[in-house]
Amino acid sequence: MSTHFVELFGKEVNYTGEWLNLLAHGQGQAYTKNLYNELITFVGEWDQGELNGYGQMKNLDTGENYDGQWVGGQKHGKGRCEYANGDIYDGDWVNGMAHGNGQYVVVHLGVYNGEFKNNIINGYGKMVYDVGDVYEGEWVNYLRDGFGIYNWSTGEIYAGGYKCSLKDGYGKYVGNTYEYEGPYKENMRHGDGGIYTIVVDGELHTYVGRYEYDKPVGTHFRTVTGIQDEVLAIPDGSTRK
Repeated sequence: MSTHFVELFGKEVNYTGEWLNLLAHGQGQAYTKNLYNELITFVGEWDQGELNGYGQMKNLDTGENYDGQWVGGQKHGKGRCEYANGDIYDGDWVNGMAHGNGQYVVVHLGVYNGEFKNNIINGYGKMVYDVGDVYEGEWVNYLRDGFGIYNWSTGEIYAGGYKCSLKDGYGKYVGNTYEYEGPYKENMRHGDGGIYTIVVDGELHTYVGRYEYDKPVGTHFRTVTGIQDEVLAIPDGSTRK
C-alpha cells in the first residue's frame, strides 16, 4: 500500500491503496474536492486506474452518499444513493444515471417503485404518497402520463388516461357521491357521451350527454328505474373533478 496521485473525474487526487503497473488497481481510497469546493471521498475497487467494481463515495460536506457498483469511473449496475436533501434512490444505474428499475423515496411526498430513464421517473411505476393516496400506471418525466389508476385515501378511485398529471382522455371515476365514465380534458369532464350516475332520493339516476370543461351542455338523457327522459339540469354530487 502506498500513497500517490491518480486522476479521478478529470483531476489529480490523492490515492492510497494497491497498484499494478503504476496504476491504481485493487482496493484503494481517494479524496478530492469538487467544483463547489466540497470534500469527496471514495473507498473501493479500482481496475487499471479507474473505479471498477464495488465502491462507496461520500460528500463529507453535504452528506450525499453512493454505495454500489462502478464501471469505468461511473455509477453502473446496482447502487443506493442518499442525497443531501434526504431523498434516497436504490436500484439500477447506467453510465452514472438512475436508469432501469428502482425505488425512490422522496422526502415529504412518498415512495416510488418502478422504471427510470436517464435519472428521471419514466415508464411504469407505483407511487405511494405520504397522505395515503396511491397511483399506479404510466409516467413521463416525473408526471402521471398515459394510463393509470389513482386511489385516494378517502376511498375514491379513478382509472383512465392522464396527461401531465391531469386526467385526460377516457376514464372512469368512482366517488363517494357519484360516478362518471367518459372523456376528460385537463382534469375536467369534457366531450360527448359522458355517463354520470348519482343517487337522488334513494333512486339511481343515470345521465348521458356532453360536457364542456366540467359543465353539462345541452340535453342529457336521464334514466331512472328503467324510465328514460330528457333533461337540461343535472344534480352535481362532485367532490373530486
